[in-house]
Amino acid sequence: MVPKHFKRYQTKDGPDNFNFWLKLAQKDSIRVKNKVCVILRPDAVGDYVLYMPYLSGLRTLYPEHRFIFIGTADVCHLAQAANIIDHCLVWDRCRYEQRNAYWRQWLKQLSEITADILIYPCYSREANADEMVAVLKANEKIGIRGDDCNIDAETARYNERFYTKIVDIKSGNYHESVRNRSFLNKIGGTPGSSLPLWKTEDMDLVSGFLSDKQFPMPYLVVAPGASVADKCWPLDKFHHIIEFFLYRSSGSIFIMGGANEAPMANRLKAMSSFPDRIALLTGSLSLRQSAAFISKASLFIGNDSGLAHIAGSMGISGHVVVSGAHFGRFFPNPETPNINVYTHPMSCFGCNWRCSQKMAHCIVDADLDMDSLIQDLGNLT
Repeated sequence: MVPKHFKRYQTKDGPDNFNFWLKLAQKDSIRVKNKVCVILRPDAVGDYVLYMPYLSGLRTLYPEHRFIFIGTADVCHLAQAANIIDHCLVWDRCRYEQRNAYWRQWLKQLSEITADILIYPCYSREANADEMVAVLKANEKIGIRGDDCNIDAETARYNERFYTKIVDIKSGNYHESVRNRSFLNKIGGTPGSSLPLWKTEDMDLVSGFLSDKQFPMPYLVVAPGASVADKCWPLDKFHHIIEFFLYRSSGSIFIMGGANEAPMANRLKAMSSFPDRIALLTGSLSLRQSAAFISKASLFIGNDSGLAHIAGSMGISGHVVVSGAHFGRFFPNPETPNINVYTHPMSCFGCNWRCSQKMAHCIVDADLDMDSLIQDLGNLT
């Protein structure tokens, strides 16, 4: 195996890390007889939400296998709401990227797993996950011949040697659901139904919160944050929508997101003429609890985020601002027509977040269709 294709080889500890990884990857593997299926999803919440019907399809394809799911903490938290996962392994991307003791411990743990089947069903593969595939022991390792969104093309092709089967699926400007379906079909499966995003105790918390009547119904969920700061619509535009709603209805606003988005939520409440009708839930809910709250909402307003995909999957009407970086791949989603998508068209669409502008004008200059919004808000009064 060529060191130059190993991630971060050209660093102080790179050669030692490479040799450690190489030793794990070259361990002899006996023919595994236990029926275990490992599913590797190292990506974000929105990707998992879009993948749920196809994960359900895998369960049908391998009904007798024990499922081990590998993903980030938030994604595993959602995956545990479904009864089809037998065990989750939570992966910490930030600690892994440091290539220190955690990285070594994690790879050693994975190298001790023996599975019948390993599936990495992501079109935009990444070097981190290919490293994991190399050390995992499985009779069959199935991946996708994808794009160079997260990994350079030469390394992606070189890393295909870690798999026993590489599946060719549709390239070009297709929605992610089309690729998910194509991959599942090519390995002999068919999509199932979307999976639950919360457990009973999560909905019990929501019911208890809404029963005290402190915040009157109906309520509008506003999610002003995103995983990347450049994906965020300006706060003054969110403020305009919030005031528009509160002036024209007797309902409430629930502002949701992670703990790091609390400052944005505090500013929006402080800017409002009706702060008593705004509930700040940023950082106070788990992702499953957030999904349960969104399921009872009358309307969702936000950026391209995991919460927006959650709202879409549950049929909640929504208005979402997206960039042109991957326009058409995640939003708009033909399977969730309940979500209205807004952007500012530019000639540089498809940049894969390699923005050539001083700011992301495709987001900053986007405006919601006020006629559509007025109609939705009118239905709530």
